[in-house]
Amino acid sequence: MLFVIDLETTSLRPEKGGVWDIGVVALQDGRIAGEFQTLVWPGRQCLQKEHLDVVQRVSGIEPGRLLRMLTDTETPDVPVARERLITWLYTHLNVKRCGEDVRGPKCIYPQCDGAGFWWEPGAGGKQQQRWCPHCQGTGRLELPRTRIKLTAFNRPFDLGWLKAQPWDLGWFVPGLGHAELIEAPCVMAEAAAAMKVGARVKLASACAHYGINPGTAHRAIDDARAAAELAIKLGMCPASTPEPALLCA
Repeated sequence: MLFVIDLETTSLRPEKGGVWDIGVVALQDGRIAGEFQTLVWPGRQCLQKEHLDVVQRVSGIEPGRLLRMLTDTETPDVPVARERLITWLYTHLNVKRCGEDVRGPKCIYPQCDGAGFWWEPGAGGKQQQRWCPHCQGTGRLELPRTRIKLTAFNRPFDLGWLKAQPWDLGWFVPGLGHAELIEAPCVMAEAAAAMKVGARVKLASACAHYGINPGTAHRAIDDARAAAELAIKLGMCPASTPEPALLCA
């Protein structure tokens, strides 16, 4: 499964502003399999005049309108939006929760005594003790790493934000394990190469070339959907043999 993401931000660099709009589209076997969208309250410190000016210049949304959009509804703050995004990604990857203990589930191997020791017959028929090779003497099984394959139209920009604090894509989820980011090819680079226009191309130009409706420019879900449609046209998510679901041990 491939996830195509788009972020709308109040600055061009993570250390200078925040994310205010997120859109993600899940692609499976060459088709759209799901969508996620949320506005985000980035905090007052990320909504100063210089930030509002950036949003207006990029998206055309006036400061007053943006503030109303973020305050007229129950807009989640960054921690809540981050948790919702993670939950949605894990749901689409069919990763099932296996307990809330951050150390993972108890060792299930019968030779393990639950404390991390492995008992086996020794010399003279006596039992000898050594570390369980499955839980490494911890009594707990390590939770798996879930591979999340992500891209974006402008992949370096969007994934750069997700790797930075406070989003930090290398997250750990109690009961689910660690997420491992797999970066898929950049949609913009693939489109530019296919169109033979150099290294960069605007999303609107690529959509016009491939007959895709771009929706409302610089709204996260519309841009993510347009980029996902481009990825399908470019063969970035072909039909494949279904992979087994990632499950906790």
